[in-house]
Amino acid sequence: MSQSNIKLTSSEIASLWTSYMNNCMSKQVLTHMLQHVKDREISNAIRFSFQFAQKQEKRFIKIFQKDDFAIPHGFTETDVNTNAPALFTETFCLAYINQMAKAGLLAYGGFLAMSTREDLSAFYHHGLHNTSKLYHLTNSILEKKGLLIRSPHTSIPKKIDYIDSKKYLSGFSLFHKKRPLNAVEVWTNLK
Repeated sequence: MSQSNIKLTSSEIASLWTSYMNNCMSKQVLTHMLQHVKDREISNAIRFSFQFAQKQEKRFIKIFQKDDFAIPHGFTETDVNTNAPALFTETFCLAYINQMAKAGLLAYGGFLAMSTREDLSAFYHHGLHNTSKLYHLTNSILEKKGLLIRSPHTSIPKKIDYIDSKKYLSGFSLFHKKRPLNAVEVWTNLK
């Protein structure tokens, strides 16, 4: 069957709707940020993110039109007061974009895995690639400004250690001796 005749699956419809709404919201938040940020590096990161959101919006609309998919009513300029004073510090804006890039990496990766149609796979692969660029860009700026927060260090295992009893789960009990958190639990508790 020709790719142009393949109908959207339920997971592809859900992915398109969700990612479109996320993109519309991001674009409006970034619009406000761009008006107030003075720092050149942070401004460049916001501009990169904003231009990517603009390009994605055009790509979304092409897909929607090709598939006779009603364009969702997303966030628009009317949802942002462009005359409002700065709502966030510049470093908050940078940290926010970094967090959104992390969320975007997870989202685009998931949407890519949920899409089988070639055009959608290419669309999400492109989104994943550009979101990865944004993540690395914001990490670099955060690090340069001394603001990059890394996960804590834990000891590296020197030998294999197996869980040999159900007491391992007692680390979560108020009535048993506590055990140290494992590396996954340390990372999870930071998020």
